[in-house]
Parts: sequence; structure tokens; C-alpha cells
Amino acid sequence: MTESTTPRNLIHEAAEFLVLAELLRRGIETYKAYSGYPGYDVLAVRAERACRIQVKSRAAIDFDHLFDLKGDVAGACHFVVLVALDRERLGKLAIDDPGQPRYWVVPAGVAGERRRGGARPRLKYDDVGEFADAWHLIVGFFQGVDAA
Repeated sequence: MTESTTPRNLIHEAAEFLVLAELLRRGIETYKAYSGYPGYDVLAVRAERACRIQVKSRAAIDFDHLFDLKGDVAGACHFVVLVALDRERLGKLAIDDPGQPRYWVVPAGVAGERRRGGARPRLKYDDVGEFADAWHLIVGFFQGVDAA
């Protein structure tokens, strides 16, 4: 690994742990699924309910705002959390000032409806702007509030 690149799997792992930490901060018991587990990356639980969360991440701040989103999202998880790590600038690793991560907490049904089709289905965070930092939706899930 060179100083100017970070392996994609490390970027994704970092994003999953950031999501896990955000939920723990809100008092929600949360676990990371095994790597490569189909359908979701993080499992949040409270009382008798479980919430499956798929995490999608991007490292650079100068990216195209698109996150890959394949398969039956609504059938596999309850929420999709998009994480823009702002880790790289113009292909260079931002070691001194990596910036703050940005999050979009999107109900899975909404993510599935708004993704852009084609050979490589993707979701653009501009299309789900109203879900920026919407952690209250996952909290509401455990209170029986419908997020869709």
C-alpha cells in the first residue's frame, strides 16, 4: 500500500465501524456482520427488534456522488447508510486533515426506488439529501415509527 492509496476494503470497514459507533452513541446495541455477509453489514438490536443496515461508502471528496446499490435492497435490509469519508483529495490521501465523514440514513424502500438503473445500479446522495444525518429514523424504527 502506498501513501496515496487506501485499499477499498479498509475504506468500507472504516465506514461500517463509523456507522456502528454512531448507533452505539445513541444507545442502540449494534453488531458488525461478518465481512461479505449478504444483505447487510451492521445489525442493530433493541428489546425484541432487529434492524438490518447496509453500509455504502466512498473515500474521496471529489467523487461523482454515486454509491453502488445492487440487488433487492428493501428485501435485504431496513436501511441503507451512505458514508462519504472525505478521505482522499484529487487521488492523494489526506493524512493531515481527512475531513469529517458525512452520512445519509435512507430507508431501504426509498433507496431502492431512487437508485439509478443500468448495468451498474447506483444511488446518488443528491437524490436522498433529505436523509442527511437522519439517525432519528433508526431510533424511530425501534419505537415503531414507520420510516418510509
